[in-house]
Amino acid sequence: MVCGIVVFNPELSRLKANVEKLQEENVRIIFFVNGCNTECDKYIKTVENVIVLTQKENVGIATALNEIFKCAEKLGEKWVLTFDQDSIISDEFLLQMTNKAENTDESIACICPKIVDKRRIFPANKIVNYEGDEQYVQMCITSGSYTRIRAWSQVGKFDDYLFIDLVDNDFCKRLINSGWKILRLNTVELNQEFGNIEPRSEKTVARIKSICNKIQNKKLAVNISKFSYKKKVSPLRVYYTNRNIIYLNKKLKNYGGIGYESYSSKSYVGFIISFMVPSVLRAHDKKAVLKATMSGIKDGMRSKAVEWLA
Repeated sequence: MVCGIVVFNPELSRLKANVEKLQEENVRIIFFVNGCNTECDKYIKTVENVIVLTQKENVGIATALNEIFKCAEKLGEKWVLTFDQDSIISDEFLLQMTNKAENTDESIACICPKIVDKRRIFPANKIVNYEGDEQYVQMCITSGSYTRIRAWSQVGKFDDYLFIDLVDNDFCKRLINSGWKILRLNTVELNQEFGNIEPRSEKTVARIKSICNKIQNKKLAVNISKFSYKKKVSPLRVYYTNRNIIYLNKKLKNYGGIGYESYSSKSYVGFIISFMVPSVLRAHDKKAVLKATMSGIKDGMRSKAVEWLA
């Protein structure tokens, strides 16, 4: 088994925790280093059974994933397990994922786990419709996913232009519309952190948690629960999200809207309300985030997206 991890100045404790679990199962790791501080660099050099790739600059998540897949293909692998640097696998994760990959039909492109952000009092998985031990889904994140290399190649790989944000949405959309399937194992859990957040006071968290538990509409409860923490808004991420959602909806215009579901919306108007406005309001440097928003919109409108056809 080969596992790929993209590294960009990671929280070393979480990276170490996941790597140790992978090493216990003799998994060969391919690191793609987009950026690494001295402590991280020293650590990676101590990890055994690894391949380290880099282009001496931050090339983004999409390009890094493509390089990992190319490397795995050269090694003669048929599948690649990919992780973010802040993912931590559960017990039996690898056994269950590999068993399914070895006993699945040729139409399966990705096998993915249930994702849980354990920092949040009312995580987004609360609104996911889990049916049985496994089910076909339309979308998964690359972290924790076991992806067939042939499927990755056949649909055109990850889109390097995206750099970061909505890379998963684009790839999964092309898989589904090319006739591939994505299978989620609801009995397998991945501990995954989304975003840079900081809890508010214990009193505030307890009050909001109590409110959320009384709300019958789970989607509303998930959104209200976001007031229990402070989110550090990155102008760079805001730029790419605003740019990429416009670019992708031009690229995949014949296959319905794309990306909105990741922001609890169904259209661009909903995206403005659920992502664009809150990003500015919650930002410490509102001027920088507003500027990034406008730049992202402008560059998205200017982008020359090649229309994709299955």
